Amino acid sequence: MSGYESPYDTGPGVPYRSTTMATVAFVLALVTLLPVFGFATGLAAFIVGLVALSRIRRGEAAGRGRAIAAVVISVVLFLLQVLLVIFAIGLATFGVVQDNGNDGGTVSTALLAFGLPLLG
Repeated sequence: MSGYESPYDTGPGVPYRSTTMATVAFVLALVTLLPVFGFATGLAAFIVGLVALSRIRRGEAAGRGRAIAAVVISVVLFLLQVLLVIFAIGLATFGVVQDNGNDGGTVSTALLAFGLPLLG
């Protein structure tokens, strides 16, 4: 291969290897950083990332780094969200967050204080 040829040659006989699934998984993982979207996008990023990795292993797709990053980011953010929920429940249990008279009670008030509206 000369210095000017692309390692990603898509000429005759070379199948095009898409990075779409890995990119979608990575974007979903980044959207998980926004507290409004919470667990749903994290789970979607994890699943799409794993599917992308399986396609990459079979040689049907490219974008291994993005798919791995999506899976790692989604797992780390999921664990962080679980810890925040445990912390919020702990705050509510020990009376740090007071009930403001809403039907949701102290746990939902504590969860909303941490930006987790989907659980409150």
